[in-house]
Amino acid sequence: MKDNKRNRNSKTKRFLKRVFPYFVMFAVILTVMIVGSRDEQKVITSSIVLNVINDKNFAVTADQLSESFIVADTAKTFNLPSANSISENFVSIAIRYTMTGALNTGIIEKPNIIDTSNLSRGILTYTVQQGDTLPAIAARFGLTTTQIRWSNNMKNETIAVGQTLFLPSVPGILYTVRADDTLEGIADRYQSDASQIKTLNDLEVTGLVVGQTIILPGGVLPERERPEYVPPAPRPSYTFNLTDSGARHDMRELYSTAYWRSMTSSTRGDGNPSTAGQCTWFAWWWRRYNMSENYWLPSGVIGNARDWVSRLSGSYVTNQRPAYGAVVQTRTSGFGHVAIVTGVVEGEYIIMQEMNYGGAPYRVYESRVSWEDAIKWVYIHGRR
Repeated sequence: MKDNKRNRNSKTKRFLKRVFPYFVMFAVILTVMIVGSRDEQKVITSSIVLNVINDKNFAVTADQLSESFIVADTAKTFNLPSANSISENFVSIAIRYTMTGALNTGIIEKPNIIDTSNLSRGILTYTVQQGDTLPAIAARFGLTTTQIRWSNNMKNETIAVGQTLFLPSVPGILYTVRADDTLEGIADRYQSDASQIKTLNDLEVTGLVVGQTIILPGGVLPERERPEYVPPAPRPSYTFNLTDSGARHDMRELYSTAYWRSMTSSTRGDGNPSTAGQCTWFAWWWRRYNMSENYWLPSGVIGNARDWVSRLSGSYVTNQRPAYGAVVQTRTSGFGHVAIVTGVVEGEYIIMQEMNYGGAPYRVYESRVSWEDAIKWVYIHGRR
């Protein structure tokens, strides 16, 4: 009987020893919540939690990380005054969690100093440890290897010890906000949900901030934005002399007719109002897939190339100053003709690309035009 009682006491002590750190962490964070909620004017810091996790013998576990996230999310949901402080605690605990592997092995390396000021709440940083593989890390955080690769601009699954990975806290991808981005535009382009993006990244007050990295739940990168994407090799360049080549020099064909026929077929549902294979189709397509949303052309009927400047001048900037990404109207007779500026050397020349030049549908040519000739044409830039 005494032996049975002794065994039960021993098991109880081991159980209490195992769950005590979890209890301490949860109790400390809950205390900060309660104190902050009672007095909105009281300044609350994360020093209590930091004192606990900075103990060299304390290692954060996955369960504790999950508890911290739940508490932070609860504080935000109920709009408690201490929500900001609790969020800071969560970030601190997440950072400590990335060091747990080194602490458990008794090897403590100097951590990399990572600037997290531009990261949305919920984005985690993980330092690759000896023996890690990308599939193992993905399984540990409930992600796919593709989501981690795309979030970190990795072409393959190769990782190195000490490398810092940025991870979304929910399945999805990370995205850095660019100028002219809109919430709806991002959600549509990356197959995510605008309301979830807004809530998950606390955008209700600040909105989108250029340079901020946010989580796109369930997001998918378009093919041309994937780090592993390799564009088709162009056909060998050659000089292409046409009787009406005009101001063009060093003209060469880009890719092949079959390539552009395939391209017009694969993008048929993107809203391009122009006829496939024509100069207007190419100019509309190029702006949509190579420029920010401010440069996208309308999906409604724009008309023949000869009408573009007159119809778009009310909503787009038009002038005779060449610039990268501008649509250039090179001819107004007949149906007219438009091209895209893809390079500018101020005062010397421009590079432009055009489809159906000289009556060759589904064929794209690139050429150089002298500055003297280039400034004779009219250019359509971004929205006013």
